[in-house]
Amino acid sequence: MLKAQMLKSAAEVWFEERHEEGREQGREEGMLIGQIRTLQPVFNLPLTPEMELKTFSLEQLQSHLQQIQATLGRAPYS
Repeated sequence: MLKAQMLKSAAEVWFEERHEEGREQGREEGMLIGQIRTLQPVFNLPLTPEMELKTFSLEQLQSHLQQIQATLGRAPYS
């Protein structure tokens, strides 16, 4: 019985860690989408639909933001 409790605890810890990683990635993606959607209209760039941006991976969002910033002659955010 003790072994089952230990396994359950290990499984719960693993799940909680993955859950927190997912939340963190979601927050980061949301921040990138916000930056993209803010910069595009300010600089009269075509607005990428939000639903399209939501299909992008984290790396694609970072790349898209860097492209916008490069177009504007600005260094990417760190």
